[in-house]
Amino acid sequence: MDKRSAAQVFLGVLAAMAACALVSCAKPPLVVGFVGPMTGPSAAVGIECHQGFGLAVAEINRAGGVGGRLIETVVADDAATPEESRRAVEELLARGIRIIVLNTTSGASEGVLDWITLENALVVSQTVSSPLWEDRDDAFIRFVSSSDRFSAPLGLFAETLGVRSVAVIEDRRNAAYASSMAAGFLGAAPSIRFLDRRVVDVGMDHAGLAAWVASSGADACFAVLNGLDAAKLAQALERAGYGGWLLLSPWSEDQNLLTYAGAFSDRIYLTTFFDRDSQAPTYRKFVYDYEAVYGRLPAVYGCFGYECARFLFEGVAHSRSDSPADVKKALLDLGSFKGLQETVTLDAEGDATVSSLVITIQDGSFSAAR
Repeated sequence: MDKRSAAQVFLGVLAAMAACALVSCAKPPLVVGFVGPMTGPSAAVGIECHQGFGLAVAEINRAGGVGGRLIETVVADDAATPEESRRAVEELLARGIRIIVLNTTSGASEGVLDWITLENALVVSQTVSSPLWEDRDDAFIRFVSSSDRFSAPLGLFAETLGVRSVAVIEDRRNAAYASSMAAGFLGAAPSIRFLDRRVVDVGMDHAGLAAWVASSGADACFAVLNGLDAAKLAQALERAGYGGWLLLSPWSEDQNLLTYAGAFSDRIYLTTFFDRDSQAPTYRKFVYDYEAVYGRLPAVYGCFGYECARFLFEGVAHSRSDSPADVKKALLDLGSFKGLQETVTLDAEGDATVSSLVITIQDGSFSAAR
């Protein structure tokens, strides 16, 4: 099947779903909520996650849905802020939606996860990685490791580059994630000397940050920023004549970084969960289908959205009902899920362990660092 045909199939599935709704299908749809940043500086996280999620939902519905029920998704924008995240989830709960996919930042999740356990709901995520939510028997299940764990390979890789000192930039809008990423990076590389830290917020001065990094004498800058701000920092570092490395978290891994990082791209390294060069058949098929529908290759968040949907609805299919408690039990009873590149395993509290690797930018795309 060529890409145009694949796209036509996808659109045909959506049309079939609409037609089914008009003639009142025998079983009511399974309605889930999807919360993520559709606007704002972290919009790439939510949009790409939703695209991957939608691709999986279309595939599942084409195969008959879950237990004969088609899946419907209600999308809510949280702009990656705690206040909007809570508002979005409260609106979904008010509509009777009790299974919610929280594909937002760890910082925004703080608006939800401190009170959702008091509600009759289940929240699943593959992006919220702050260690604040680890080892809790609660209404939150995540298919991703804690951020302090997956930043360690980048620290080890930095040592091989000859990095001996580092300046750190953290975005307070994603504070729990940023601090844990920095802690994991520095903890894995004791030979790297921590020089100084800057904590930034909306309206950050990229040129000023670049000047600070350049004057610090650091061999590398480790920055925990969204992709657009990371790209602006890279441009500013180039203009400042900085000769070191820019090391980034998975939060930066989106199309904005690829498009706008400019000439500094060959000195950027990131830690990630997906090997763009993987030849795993399930992953290659996903890449082909995603490009056919959306016209570009998926970034890590598209992969996350797809896997999160597959894992969640596998649990629903094995559950006695679609109640939050039953779906949570089914997910924990299954325990492991076949991902696009590896098997993801949940522990008794619903936390996952996944591997990570280091990537760079080559010829305008992400590629495994060698």
